[in-house]
Amino acid sequence: MIDSLAGKIAVALKNTNQDETPSVAVMKFALIVVINTALTVFLSLTISLILGSAIDTLIVLCFFGLLHFFSGGYHFKSAMTCTIVSTLTFVLIPHIPISRDIAYVLTLCSLILILIFAPSNIKNAARIPEKYFPLLKLISIIIVISTVFFSLHLLALTYFIQSLTLIKFKKEEVTK
Repeated sequence: MIDSLAGKIAVALKNTNQDETPSVAVMKFALIVVINTALTVFLSLTISLILGSAIDTLIVLCFFGLLHFFSGGYHFKSAMTCTIVSTLTFVLIPHIPISRDIAYVLTLCSLILILIFAPSNIKNAARIPEKYFPLLKLISIIIVISTVFFSLHLLALTYFIQSLTLIKFKKEEVTK
């Protein structure tokens, strides 16, 4: 649905001004990102308003996105799948109670995952030269460590879930 909508908009934009617009493929990709993000934010905030957790959900949205920007992470093949899974994640996180001790454990686990895997899936998704990858890892570590200083248990869970998306699983080849 999102892919199709982005494709139709990209074609319409290209037909409007063929000489001064990027290729349809480039515009479609950019539009998928914009539509996916806008739809995820809209749905997450709408649902969280109904559930009475809009502020916490907004915090989750912002800080999940911040860590994801620097550390990377898994990308679904379908924009709609991404929207649904992301919305459910962002809406549910504020409703999962964790103790201070669990928050410290989750923060430590997040740091370990970042040390091992970050940045993940950035090489082909962003135009950031590899020479900056250690800096991205360092910034990701600083972001997660800040959770301890601010005692934000909500962020410990948010960062842990984001850190799980960094894990790369090797695809096993099936031989007949």
